[in-house]
Amino acid sequence: MPVVEEVSLGRAGTTTSVRICRPDGAACGWVISLHGSGSDPCQHARLSQMDRLAEIGLGVAYPRGSLGYRGGWRFDLRADIGLLDGVVRMLATGSTRGLGPVFLAGMSGGARMACAFAAHRSG
Repeated sequence: MPVVEEVSLGRAGTTTSVRICRPDGAACGWVISLHGSGSDPCQHARLSQMDRLAEIGLGVAYPRGSLGYRGGWRFDLRADIGLLDGVVRMLATGSTRGLGPVFLAGMSGGARMACAFAAHRSG
């Protein structure tokens, strides 16, 4: 049975929430899944159905974008680079058997954020 929790992640004087779904035990790798503009982590988890990945041993982290937008949230393509760095650090710190591979996926505005992160962290 997957374990679902919401954790707070502090950065740049603010905090944001990250929804975590992981297997009951250590994850063999992680997917950081980014919601679309105007959405939020819980809605994105429901729409993407990525929580199912816990059944095969992967954990999924759903960070919330930093900017309010149309009743939900969106990612700031510059400022949220640090947010995603923080999510990776948080996952690595909480891992007991190594971080394993980390994948980044997103829908709509989340896909734009994934591309921005990849461009900034291409090394």
